Amino acid sequence: MIAVMDLSWCCVVRPVPVRLASLKFRILRVRSTAAAVDDASEAQPLVHADSSRQTYGDDQDEDEDHYDEPESTPSFMRTLIIALPLAAVIGAIAVVTWAAIENQNVDQTQRFEDAVTGSAVMGHLTALQEATERYPNGSRSILTGYVAGAEYVERQLRGTKYFTLKRQNFTALVWEQQTPASLELGLAGVGSTSWMTVPTAIPLEASNDAEACALRYSGVTTSPLTVTTVYVPGGGCQKENFTAALNKAALVLSNFSQGCDYYQVAMAAQNAGAVALLVARPTQGLTLPASRVRDADWTAESENVDIPCLGISFSLGEQLRAQPNAAIRLTVEAEITSTETFNLIAEVAGSDRENEVVVVGAHLDSVPEGPGMNDNGSGSACVLEMALQFAQLNLSPLRTTQFVWWGAEEVGLLGSRHYVNSLSETELGNISANLNFDMLASPNFIRMVYNSNGCPEGIKSACRLLQNFFTEYFDKNDLVYQLQQFSTTGGSDYYPFIRAHIPAGSIATGAGSIKSPEQRNHYGGLANVPLDPCYHKACDTIANVDVTALDQMTRAAAFATINTVNYDGNIR
Repeated sequence: MIAVMDLSWCCVVRPVPVRLASLKFRILRVRSTAAAVDDASEAQPLVHADSSRQTYGDDQDEDEDHYDEPESTPSFMRTLIIALPLAAVIGAIAVVTWAAIENQNVDQTQRFEDAVTGSAVMGHLTALQEATERYPNGSRSILTGYVAGAEYVERQLRGTKYFTLKRQNFTALVWEQQTPASLELGLAGVGSTSWMTVPTAIPLEASNDAEACALRYSGVTTSPLTVTTVYVPGGGCQKENFTAALNKAALVLSNFSQGCDYYQVAMAAQNAGAVALLVARPTQGLTLPASRVRDADWTAESENVDIPCLGISFSLGEQLRAQPNAAIRLTVEAEITSTETFNLIAEVAGSDRENEVVVVGAHLDSVPEGPGMNDNGSGSACVLEMALQFAQLNLSPLRTTQFVWWGAEEVGLLGSRHYVNSLSETELGNISANLNFDMLASPNFIRMVYNSNGCPEGIKSACRLLQNFFTEYFDKNDLVYQLQQFSTTGGSDYYPFIRAHIPAGSIATGAGSIKSPEQRNHYGGLANVPLDPCYHKACDTIANVDVTALDQMTRAAAFATINTVNYDGNIR
């Protein structure tokens, strides 16, 4: 017998199979009418310049509990089909219970979105700046004010009595340079050699006329080094490439396209007996090389580069290539410090999928040159306010949620790398997603959502899910945004997760890149001016924070976070 009951006041449910022998019933899926309507709308593409983008409904996995209404069934049908009258009663009770739970989850999500505001985040930024103003430049670098900043975050979290809070300790290597490297070219004269000085700069602070700078984490010289040069073709990825560079300065053209990074090139040259390394760009018009010649996954046991390493311009590289055995004289002075630091982790267990973990992170450290209110006080304060609202609202997320403040990002993502590298294979498999927030309040901002197309094939659809949480928020609030590629060599703390095949999503408002006239037309602000003119400078104070961008990006972060931790399908 099949009984049909009108439950238009309640919900749409799936047929409930009845096991007569034991009178036990199993409800395969219950969805509220509102959710059913939402599902139907989510299956449609969102209107956006990226016409290939679909909402996250298109990317969810088909599993045994996935249910689609037959095409012949109108979407407004609200019936319950049950095999027996007794099953109808039990099913109706279950329907009411599940509808109440789902309504509670919807209410929980909306309350969280409403509670996380830019004004509250601004309050944390003010407190962070005050906590570290006694340090040089007000910095939160791991050698100055980082601990003071972390202690402010800890005090806020401990007061909630909601999280399991811990510090994850690790060792970091810090390379600092106060004066630029020097480089001179030998000019052969009659019976003597005169020297021509090459304009140099500190890495990442290169002026337009600079032709050379030290590569970060270069070895240092105790006195000026005079040596002849030799060109090494092929990019220098292998020790065998440097057989002719014994006791010479090896010159290579490298831009990562050869399949190795600058650290690998420098170690190959050093192990072959070269006494210095010059890395030139292979084409004209690129900035000076300034990458780190340090193991990307550096630990206290890693081998360091001891020889001096300089990045030079394309034109200088071409000049030296045309002069075999050219004489050069160089110096590199820098301070290298090994220090203990930590990540700060606040965890709340999941209510249903506790073995699935969502890592919501932002780096708390800044560069030594300034207080880093945009980079990355803005992301850190946003993550703190989201954590506090989880506690204030006493939320019970479906997935275990970790709010993490990374240390040592500014010296090579060392905190997030340490976190990922310390996980077992099982623990890595339990991480559902990483959401990363870095620079959310640039004064000449644009809105960027990181593009899932930059994720490896095995996690691309999961990255698309996270991407679409962000874009859905911007779309429903009529806010223009653009897709940004994930960096393939670093960029921010999402990188170690993507490298470990863990899905990641991120938003940002821009760093030192120049705003184009087209971007100015979409976002306002000033064209031909950096998105953040105070990026990595002393002027990155609270006055550098754009409150409109901060509020918009904070709310987008909250929307994506709550929807990720409570997503009812499989993320990976």
